Amino acid sequence: MAHTIETAETILILSGEGEEGTFEKYTGKRTVRALQTALTKERCNGDRWAFALVSADEDHEDDTFIELDGDLEFSGYRTVSENEYE
Repeated sequence: MAHTIETAETILILSGEGEEGTFEKYTGKRTVRALQTALTKERCNGDRWAFALVSADEDHEDDTFIELDGDLEFSGYRTVSENEYE
């Protein structure tokens, strides 16, 4: 997963409370540790939820992201249009 994070064109963080969440473009360091730290901060000691979306490889459409849980474990694919996070 480290290589995927390091080479991703776009990384998003989706976080929120309850069923409502917002996308934020991740601009931090492209390492597993840095991304985990960002997700931990977003979760606010359990008051919120957060996970990462990493742009998928060339085998997928441009708006397909790899969904990673808070521990950066693969949890599926998600399609996100650019206007949802720009």
